[in-house]
Amino acid sequence: MPFLLFLTVPIIEVAILVQVGGVIGFWATLGLVVLTAVIGAQLLKSQGRALLMAAQGRLEQGQLPLSELAQGLLVAIGGALLLTPGFATDAFGFACLLPGTRLAMGRAVQRWLEPRLVRVNPGPGFGPGPGPGPGSNSQTGDVIDGEFRRDD
Repeated sequence: MPFLLFLTVPIIEVAILVQVGGVIGFWATLGLVVLTAVIGAQLLKSQGRALLMAAQGRLEQGQLPLSELAQGLLVAIGGALLLTPGFATDAFGFACLLPGTRLAMGRAVQRWLEPRLVRVNPGPGFGPGPGPGPGSNSQTGDVIDGEFRRDD
C-alpha cells in the first residue's frame, strides 16, 4: 500500500501542475508553488509554537497533552506536505495546519492514539492520583519492576 501511495501521489501532482501551468503559465504556477511553501512555513511556525505552549500548560497541570500530541502530529505532517511541491499535497497540508480542520482530524488521530499509549503514575505532583511518598520504593499502577532476557 505505501508503495502505491508513493507512486500515485507524484503522478497526480505532476498532472495537476501541467494542467495549471497550461492555464496560467509556467512562471505563475511556479510562483504559486513557492507562495504556498512560504505561507505554509509561516503557518507551521505559528501553529507549532501555539501547540507547544498548550502542551506545556497541560503538563504543568499534571495532565497528559494527548490532544496536543495528536494535533502536533498533524502539524508535522502538514508542514512536510507543504514543503512538497504540488497543489494536492498543499491542500491536504493546509488542512492539517488550519486550526478548524486540524481539530476535527486531531480528534480522529487522538482516538487512534489513545489506546496505544501506556499510562503510568510517576508519583506525587505529576498526573492524577496519589503516588508513593518520599523515600518510598513502591510502584503504583500496573508497573512491575524486573529484568528480562531476549532469546532469539
